[in-house]
Amino acid sequence: MRWSIERIRSALGHYSSTSSSLSAYYNHNHAAVLFRMFLSRLLYNHGPIFYNLYNFETKKVGEWRHFLTKNEMLALQAELNGHSGDVLATDKLLFFERCFRCGIPTPPVLGIVTVKESDCLKDVPRLRSAGELYAFLTSHPERRFVLKERNGSYGANLLSVWTHGGTVCDHAGTVISPDSLWSHCCKDGAEFLIQDHLMPHPLLKPIMPGLALGTCRILTFLAADGNVDIADALIKIPVLDNVADNFHQGDNGNLLGALDLSSGAITRVWGMKNRIPVEVFQHPDTKVDLINRTIPCWQEMLTLVQRAARSFNELRTAGWDVALTGGGIVVLESNSRYDLDGHQMVIMKGMRSRILASFNHVQGKDLTVDTARG
Repeated sequence: MRWSIERIRSALGHYSSTSSSLSAYYNHNHAAVLFRMFLSRLLYNHGPIFYNLYNFETKKVGEWRHFLTKNEMLALQAELNGHSGDVLATDKLLFFERCFRCGIPTPPVLGIVTVKESDCLKDVPRLRSAGELYAFLTSHPERRFVLKERNGSYGANLLSVWTHGGTVCDHAGTVISPDSLWSHCCKDGAEFLIQDHLMPHPLLKPIMPGLALGTCRILTFLAADGNVDIADALIKIPVLDNVADNFHQGDNGNLLGALDLSSGAITRVWGMKNRIPVEVFQHPDTKVDLINRTIPCWQEMLTLVQRAARSFNELRTAGWDVALTGGGIVVLESNSRYDLDGHQMVIMKGMRSRILASFNHVQGKDLTVDTARG
């Protein structure tokens, strides 16, 4: 009971703080904003986070119904992908193996930090102690690596390091001891993959000026006949101080941009200011214009994603993270339980009709707007 009361108190506090921020930003009546937020939850199950992200405060109540909720998306994804699709997407070793076998360009796995036994990638070095890990990294002088959790998501626990003078440093140049590095990787029995830290293509440096490799998230639906429907795409635009491009609801300063599917042009960019979504027209670090900037090699990127979708036919729908690096286009990840909030945020309208149309085509169903809403 105590946990339930605390949870209710926390939720009410979130409603109160979000409504206060919104009422101050828009100069609206606080009570009226709070009432609309509760109405959004009651009618369409959108809580304060999504009320804020989707800018419901400036939208008519009738527009709210067009936004799919996270639970609705999870139900659709579960029906399409099942367990086998989830495993392929979440296990980065299995993902790499499939990409390698099917000729899908993806960053090679150079080493595996683990204390476990595994049949995956037997020819890749297993690093089973702090000494082995440190020796492996420092045997490659002046080289940048990323260490990713094998089953991690949202960029959690990602570590960018570089080797210099026989030592391992973090992205800021601080030396990391062997024990600290090992502790980071093997906490709670986790496994980490070692890959090269890829950098953006030189043509993208004006909008990706730091160490982070910005990716395009491209959504696909795969029909039984092999037809791949590309439902939407956005670009994650990192700022200078970050080593990952994840948005995290704007708390880290990164931006999200809507992409025109036909041309790859950035049509709209959003960030967060004082936890309120705001449109952004220039990159905050380089001051270059973002709107109408076109992603190079866009059609090649779409073609690669379609080929990847057919190669991972267990994933009837997926969110693909694809990047243009100095060495070409690479597929970094697939996501079987991808979030739709960033996509709906950047285009500032709900994607219910678009997603259900793709789902119906894949499943041969007639799922309407009303029956989908849970």
